[in-house]
Amino acid sequence: MNGEAGLRFAADFQRQTEKRLAFNRLAGATFPGLDFEPWYQVGGWDKSVRPFALFDGREVAACLLAIEQPFWLEGRQWKTVQLGSVAVAPAWRGKGLARRLMERAMADCPADMVFLYSNEQAAGFYRNMGFRQARYYRYSLSGEELEGVAPDAPWEKLDPMRPEDRARLLELYRLGDSLAEPGLRGAGEGVFLFHCMRAWRNIYELVGWDALLLLRRRWPNLLCGGIWGGRGRSLREILSAAVGADCLRLSLGFTPIEKSGLLCEPLEEPDTLLFVKGENLFENRRIEIPMTART
Repeated sequence: MNGEAGLRFAADFQRQTEKRLAFNRLAGATFPGLDFEPWYQVGGWDKSVRPFALFDGREVAACLLAIEQPFWLEGRQWKTVQLGSVAVAPAWRGKGLARRLMERAMADCPADMVFLYSNEQAAGFYRNMGFRQARYYRYSLSGEELEGVAPDAPWEKLDPMRPEDRARLLELYRLGDSLAEPGLRGAGEGVFLFHCMRAWRNIYELVGWDALLLLRRRWPNLLCGGIWGGRGRSLREILSAAVGADCLRLSLGFTPIEKSGLLCEPLEEPDTLLFVKGENLFENRRIEIPMTART
């Protein structure tokens, strides 16, 4: 291990194989199961997802990702940056490397709002860096409200690891998530594809409707991570056609345009506490950044 002064800073190195794989090793060791390499190999890691790292020789001492994405709220465009995958190698912990790297990333990615998601264990660190906890809201409705709204539509499950299915889900994604709040329509294709490859196993196309849905089952409830396409169909029509009659409650992992009759509740999950620095775009707004835009 070299001295702290010998650490080398690097950014935007995702196309440099040796550095990318070293980044991946530390991220995977810190967050078990995390592997960026399959996502990179299919072209998902685009320039909006910026890696930052401090290198100790060929290995990474500390790293993070900064995701640049715009939001439009109340007629104004806001530049936001999300920080994620913050990791420090065991031998380098307690030396202030995470703070040093975050400050560098925020300086290189100026934004109206910087935000991140944290567990309770790391919350004190982010508060000491000047981040403030923010409240976000989730919308839901009962399964009974969906019964009979629309006939069942034939569906097909898509596997993002298969090239032909991946091409189709990206084609549907490009039709847009017109049922979500216009200003909060998530990150780019790369981040969306990352979520499809890692976090969502139930990816369906409503055949004939040109509609794409991401679902997660928490029996007897469902979580919908997003809806793309389905032009001319309402939120309830698409959900009714997709979820079946055995769903007790369905939650939305995005802020819908259609809010009438939906339950809206503040959400504070111990592993996904939201922290912001700069403008708090969540203040006095009942919104949630789409789950498929998180890191």
